[in-house]
Amino acid sequence: MIALLGVSACGDDDDASAPDTVAEPADEPADEPADEPADEPADEPADEPADEPADEPADEPADEPADEPADEPASEDLGTVSIGVIYSDDNPIYNSPTVRAGAEAAAFFLNEAGGVDGRTVEIVLCNDLSDPNEAALCVEELIDADVDAVISASLFDDLNIPVTTGAGIPHFPTVPNTPGGFTGENLFNVTAGVTQIVVGGLIAAENGIDTVDMLTLESPVTPLLENLWACGLAANGINEGARIIIPPTSQDFAPFVAQLSSGPAAGSQYFVPPVVIVPLGAAFSQSGIENLIMTANGTINAENLEQSGGADTPYEGTITFGPFPGPDNPVWADYYAAFESSAPDMLGAVTNDQQAQAAWTAVMAMSSVISSELAGTDVTSMSLSEALSSSAAVDTGGITPPLDFTSTSDGPYGAIRNSAVYLARVTDGELVPLNNDEPIDIADTLATCQ
Repeated sequence: MIALLGVSACGDDDDASAPDTVAEPADEPADEPADEPADEPADEPADEPADEPADEPADEPADEPADEPADEPASEDLGTVSIGVIYSDDNPIYNSPTVRAGAEAAAFFLNEAGGVDGRTVEIVLCNDLSDPNEAALCVEELIDADVDAVISASLFDDLNIPVTTGAGIPHFPTVPNTPGGFTGENLFNVTAGVTQIVVGGLIAAENGIDTVDMLTLESPVTPLLENLWACGLAANGINEGARIIIPPTSQDFAPFVAQLSSGPAAGSQYFVPPVVIVPLGAAFSQSGIENLIMTANGTINAENLEQSGGADTPYEGTITFGPFPGPDNPVWADYYAAFESSAPDMLGAVTNDQQAQAAWTAVMAMSSVISSELAGTDVTSMSLSEALSSSAAVDTGGITPPLDFTSTSDGPYGAIRNSAVYLARVTDGELVPLNNDEPIDIADTLATCQ
């Protein structure tokens, strides 16, 4: 159930990953002695006595290797930054494999650049299989593994977060989807999570839509989704349409798509995983229904757009919403480069995927705080928690506004630190950003939701 990864596959503890942190310095002494002796004798033998070339090579190799290896291993004393990742995969209810991919890509990127202030980043994985008992076991195993922080994309964060935060471990829900993911101490959100749903009412109002349906897979978070969907519509004077709940084991989506409203003023919000986008699209195409679809970034991505027809996709015109700038924004240059080097087969799935992007952003936020607040000291869950909690302007490389982790506000969504929402539209089979420079702030709308 639990796996450990660093630059590549790592062992079971910090010692096993230690060779990765000192392997590179070992190369330097080997290079310099080989070069120096070869150059000096080649220039001077005709004029100088034969014993000069003998002197210089004898001195140089003796000094260089003795100095550099003695200094470099000092970074080994700083240990590692160990990050636990709870994700869901291989089940019919909810899958979030891109969270794992985003965290691994971030660790790869940082380690290739020398780590975080000299520390290797290691990722400890646990798949909760969308099962509450497995989720509880994941939390126990990550605590036993002595991780410094936890990133999670679990349906059971209401159960997970009190345990991890009670153990003093900073918790980063990637896309918070339970009430417990929005309140509490030692909780460090980088996105507004599923509360972004409230933007649906604004999208509908700006596109001439007067009625919006809801289509979702049945899950433990369905009641929260329904509440946020209805709140966003009410805040913008939009009518509620059908609430279409699909059993998670369904294979035929035609009967559910047939329940959607149809017409130039009809819209719908989809809350479904990426894996059902292609069969849902086929059913939608066959239905002949006219309906503006709105859904979260990552639900529709470059990969499943291509699979559902490319430029002829039934999702043409669909509007996506998410907490981060669009896929062509320069802030993602390092993100794409890391995937191209470490997991090129994942590029299609992680382009515009907010789960992967949130995991990456969480790791970058931790890296920023460790470098600025914990330089030269051991990183533990306690020291990292204290450093995060006292950071009022955490840099995420421009992906988000500076994040203030110093306090929470009142209300059910008080731990949201990033309430920005970006939109994109499917145009000719590709996601085209609509508001890269001016994100929508949903804070005021959320203040009306209970």
